Amino acid sequence: MICSAFVGVDLLALALLCFWISFGPPALSLPTALAIASIGVGLALLSVFFAVYAPNYQVTLFAHAVEVRTLRWVRRLSKDELAGYRSSGFPRKRLRNLDWAFPTLIFLVPKQEGVKPIKVHWAFRPDDSLRAWINTLPDLDARDLKNFEAGVAANPDLGKAPAERISSLRRGQDTARLVAIASLAIFIWGWFYPHPDTVVIAVLIAMPLLTVALLVRTPGVYQIGQTRHDTRAVLGWALIYPPIALSYRAGEDFFYLVDSDRIAVYSGLTALVLIITLVQLDRGLLRQPLRFTFAILLCAGYVSGALMEVNRLADRSKPRVFPVAVRGKRVEIPDGWSSVHGSTLLEKKSTGYLTLAAWGPQSKVQDLSVPTEFYRSKQIGDTVCAQLRPGAIGIPWFVVTDCPR
Repeated sequence: MICSAFVGVDLLALALLCFWISFGPPALSLPTALAIASIGVGLALLSVFFAVYAPNYQVTLFAHAVEVRTLRWVRRLSKDELAGYRSSGFPRKRLRNLDWAFPTLIFLVPKQEGVKPIKVHWAFRPDDSLRAWINTLPDLDARDLKNFEAGVAANPDLGKAPAERISSLRRGQDTARLVAIASLAIFIWGWFYPHPDTVVIAVLIAMPLLTVALLVRTPGVYQIGQTRHDTRAVLGWALIYPPIALSYRAGEDFFYLVDSDRIAVYSGLTALVLIITLVQLDRGLLRQPLRFTFAILLCAGYVSGALMEVNRLADRSKPRVFPVAVRGKRVEIPDGWSSVHGSTLLEKKSTGYLTLAAWGPQSKVQDLSVPTEFYRSKQIGDTVCAQLRPGAIGIPWFVVTDCPR
């Protein structure tokens, strides 16, 4: 009860901070202020839950029964009505072999189908009597894990003998750890110091393809997302970090597409093939709607960024140069930063745009974001040059530079 009260007070303080940021100085735009205020409302409601509802959720363990009391109802089940328990929290260990820690949440699972499990929460270390009471019930987690490992030992795709199959699974877990570490390192490299850019982009593109290759080469050893009681090695991080960095690089490398509709079609078709391939290699994705949706978004970003970068970097053609007049220039400052003056941080947050006259395939005036130094060096009326190339996969692209003298 004391812990719930403390959590409630902390959440209320965060809610008040959100309200102060939304409506205090510096002034924010209305959409930004409303977004932050909505977070504050959510935190305030959560604080009410911890301060009022959580302390009144009481679980009482009797010798041969369990009783739950809330503000609205009372529920009692005998031990004979319970199929067993499942654990949640960190670390997730079997209770009988755990002397130094305990899961933060236990689910007491009824035998009757359709009846919700009873949740048993605690914030402090339980005593021996609680452990003894829980341990009289079957450990459903241990049972499911044992069944899964038996399935691994019987899978002929993993080796000739059961010991060899279990060993293959362990080697896969070691490989997955290395892949996760490498994915994070590549993400940091590609996001913060993308040099040399050709090598960075190649590695960012290759890492997810390596994941697909591992899934194809060793079926039954790897999975994309972790599922309960499934001890196969997880390769999901290789499908998260590199695609995010690749999408970021495609938007920050200051090159422009003449036909953005074509890249959208190419990306959509390729992403569809990739997501179908991933589902075929790991059917568990379809049983996890949230992860499946997340996988679709990551595949779309990865494919789009990869096609744009390959189209640019693999294009070795000679550019066609078009002189273009600068019709205007402006700086876009993020919401909430307009009151900050003369700071280096403000310069980093700002984006410079040049308004260019129509030229070549561009029949309309367009605003293009350009590097900060290039933006500062240009004035209205100056002439810059658009260097147009056909693209390695047939999507014309260009960069804006100083004109050759």
